[in-house]
Parts: sequence; structure tokens; C-alpha cells
Amino acid sequence: MRLKGEAYSKRLREYSDDTILLISKCMSCPREVYQQCRLITSNSELNEEEVVKRLKELLDSQTTKTER
Repeated sequence: MRLKGEAYSKRLREYSDDTILLISKCMSCPREVYQQCRLITSNSELNEEEVVKRLKELLDSQTTKTER
């Protein structure tokens, strides 16, 4: 299930500073990465550790693409 509105805001407030920093890095990426980031962070089935893992994988995949 995707969180939105107040439920999504509440979830973001509960994240650690490091997780918020990671999310902010995604926000400065191209639109497709930002959209994938939103899908990850709004997925209610993922805990914070899983969100961090997926966001790092997403950013790593972007780094790999730009190095080619």
C-alpha cells in the first residue's frame, strides 16, 4: 500500500537524519529517479532499513549509468 498525505508526512518525520539525507540526494536526481524514490519511501510494507537499502541501490544504479 502507498502512503500519502498525513500518513506519508508522519513516516518521513520518523526517519533518521541519515535516511532523510539519502532521500534528499534522490530528490536532486533526474525525474525518473525521484519518482522511484517516492515509490520506495511511500511503500508502507517497507521498514526504514529496507527503504535505505533500496534507495542506496537506486543511487548506485545511477552512478553506474553515469560512469559509462
